[in-house]
Amino acid sequence: MKIKDMMTKEVECLDPRSSLKKAAQLMGDTGVGSLPVVEDGRVIGVLTDRDIVLRTVAAGINPIESTVGEIMTPDVVRCSEEDDVQAAADLMAEHHVRRVVVTDEQGGLTGIVALEDLAAAALACEDDGEAQVAALMNGELEAVRTYRAALDSLRAGPAAAELRRIERDHEEAVRLLSDGLSIPARRAPGRPALWRSFAEARACAAKRFGEKALLKALKSGEELEIRDYHQALNDERVSTEVKDVICETLLPRTWSHVSALERCLQPESAA
Repeated sequence: MKIKDMMTKEVECLDPRSSLKKAAQLMGDTGVGSLPVVEDGRVIGVLTDRDIVLRTVAAGINPIESTVGEIMTPDVVRCSEEDDVQAAADLMAEHHVRRVVVTDEQGGLTGIVALEDLAAAALACEDDGEAQVAALMNGELEAVRTYRAALDSLRAGPAAAELRRIERDHEEAVRLLSDGLSIPARRAPGRPALWRSFAEARACAAKRFGEKALLKALKSGEELEIRDYHQALNDERVSTEVKDVICETLLPRTWSHVSALERCLQPESAA
């Protein structure tokens, strides 16, 4: 992510000839502790509340008689809006500041990036990646419940044996995916569970239309799960460890579930 994608573009700034009283009032109104100082369209310094305290009050200088340009910090910690977010994070760490001025090639002010912006961006990326994994895990939980309900609807036979095996695979998938979460499992907002969306209705339909309808519904669920696993593999926010589990274990198993259910649907598999 680039700085321009997360910076604040509408930024209050100070004129070097402004009074400190006006500067302090503007800081209070905007709720910030530092403001860029701009002259002739270029950033020439930064004034912080710390500057006001240490360079006037602590030094015995009357702040009412001082101007922004007299006590501002002329060495501006700045970056370009085309820089990567990590560049701003490194500058904050190096200079022990919470806000970095963003300027163009001519030194003109284009925005401000704050520590809070970096934290929000990092959290958003983490949440999105983990929400994807959490959604997959919740889908697996629903699959377990669905297969248990299906087994209650089936009589004993080859199909029931296959469904018990597949149910155990889904139970193992829940554990494997939960290992890839650093947050408690939760249902991803705005994304209904993969299986519940059709399983309960199809389970009821199976009682009316028979075992074949139920097996077809389960096969559809497995195919949808394959789609979601491929989406996770293409999501750069999902961790490499989780992708390895998907590639090496979960996808091959899910394809085997589809094949097993197809065999169960063949006439010779019917009891």
